[in-house]
Amino acid sequence: MHTGVFYSLTVLVLTTIIIVYLIKTWHVKIQAGKEQAYQKMSEELLALQRDTSEHQKQILQELQDLNNRMKNVEKILREVE
Repeated sequence: MHTGVFYSLTVLVLTTIIIVYLIKTWHVKIQAGKEQAYQKMSEELLALQRDTSEHQKQILQELQDLNNRMKNVEKILREVE
């Protein structure tokens, strides 16, 4: 009788250990997938930030060009008067 209980408890403990191991493995795989998704998102956001910065530089240059043109037009208008 004691042998049967011992084997039953052994099987129960081993089954529990295997289940816990599988759950931890599953959790690690999920976490790794999330980290990869966050890494990809981070890279995309960094590229977007670079693009935005370049566009801002272009807009600033265009505004400076427009400002210079306006100053030239104002100068010409003053000379005409």
